[in-house]
Amino acid sequence: MTNIDKHQAGTPSWFDLMTPDIEKARAFYKGIFGWDFEVNGPEAGHYSLAKVNGRNAAGMGSMPPGAPFPTAWTVYFNVDNADTTAEAIKANGGNVMMGPMDVFEEGRMLVATDPAGAAFGVWQPKKHTGAQVKDVHGSMGWQECHSSDPDKSRDFYARTFKLEPVKLDAPGMDYWTFNRGKDQHGGVMKTQNPPASYWLAYFTVDSTDKAVTAVNSGGGKVIQPAFDTPYGRLAIVQDPFGAVFALVQPPKK
Repeated sequence: MTNIDKHQAGTPSWFDLMTPDIEKARAFYKGIFGWDFEVNGPEAGHYSLAKVNGRNAAGMGSMPPGAPFPTAWTVYFNVDNADTTAEAIKANGGNVMMGPMDVFEEGRMLVATDPAGAAFGVWQPKKHTGAQVKDVHGSMGWQECHSSDPDKSRDFYARTFKLEPVKLDAPGMDYWTFNRGKDQHGGVMKTQNPPASYWLAYFTVDSTDKAVTAVNSGGGKVIQPAFDTPYGRLAIVQDPFGAVFALVQPPKK
């Protein structure tokens, strides 16, 4: 396990879920990841912080009744200034849907879509600095944009967050990573479900097969069964309320 105290500006720093039944969702994800939860009060909508060894791993909030959007995991990018980022999003062809707005003393946020329609979040940290762990079961593992227009999405994120797009050297696969120096901070590829564009959140697990079993026993669904890749053993699954996410068991070093 690696502890994280601060995320670089322009890099993904947080996953959170909006769900119609937060109590059942907490039970479902605890069964997979073993998360403990710090549940905030009604003034914060009972927003729940998922914990791994006492450190923040992800978040979970209640979806407002009649919400015009589906339950989903959102990938947030860390920034120094949410207001400046909002202007950059619009200048680069994206659309700001909500915010920027303050979240108590925790930070300042917005939700936007890229030019192909993929939704993502932006987080300017104050007290809440994002995920505090990585490389451990139940932590953020990877994030990728499945886009109906991957060229537009690739260029948008590169410009908005000052990331370098690098084509993956994989024959027959058109996949780009977002780099900062030698570090990779996400990827973009053509969606397999056109015209939908979305970000897919991956969680690190000790065993993809055991995690898939927990998904099934908890009332979720398997969209893509576990399979091996050079980057680990992967599976794509869905929680009982329709939120899609991925599991990754890193390859042995």
